[in-house]
Amino acid sequence: MSDDSAVAELPGDALREGVVQALRDALGDALLDSVIAPQRDVWVRVRTDAWRQAGIVLRDTVGCDYFCFLSAIDWMPSPFGRGEDDP
Repeated sequence: MSDDSAVAELPGDALREGVVQALRDALGDALLDSVIAPQRDVWVRVRTDAWRQAGIVLRDTVGCDYFCFLSAIDWMPSPFGRGEDDP
């Protein structure tokens, strides 16, 4: 069996693809990015104004009932300089 046919036989991940599709349907362009690690994990990136709606969609549409991780990055420069304690 060649490597190409082995890749073609790898199972998809309909569960995680369904989660991303549900978010895409509900949030539209507020869903900024998604990554699926088949059979392992899914990551989504949404606009800040869509966080609450994403949670509602995941709870009510997908059936998620446990929230375990939220990450955010603030790229704005600190008004205090390089550290929080700088004058």
